[in-house]
Amino acid sequence: MYENTQHNCCQSVFCRFSENYGISHDEAFRIGAFFNAGMRQGDVCGAVSGALMTLGMEYCDEDWHDNKKSLEFIKAFKTQYGTIKCAELTKKCGRKQCPVYIKFSQDYLDKELPEKPSV
Repeated sequence: MYENTQHNCCQSVFCRFSENYGISHDEAFRIGAFFNAGMRQGDVCGAVSGALMTLGMEYCDEDWHDNKKSLEFIKAFKTQYGTIKCAELTKKCGRKQCPVYIKFSQDYLDKELPEKPSV
């Protein structure tokens, strides 16, 4: 897990896996820059957004039909935490809970994604 306080929730998840898809850490950092705090509106949790970006890199087909993996992740996250909305997730505990959501997302992806060969 990225412990760097310079990473937001989305960046913490997406940056961890991005190089597996030919996206440098710096590029992933920039892509995920404005997905924190629920897209800065309290909407979808940044850790969820970062996980969905990663799942898209692995599973999206040309016609965007293979969304089953994204729906499975969202269901697992909602089952664990009750919602994917940042404002609702942080309402009770503030942002101190964010590392838990990041870890859940990273652990889920560690289990879900196929092993990548060492370069």
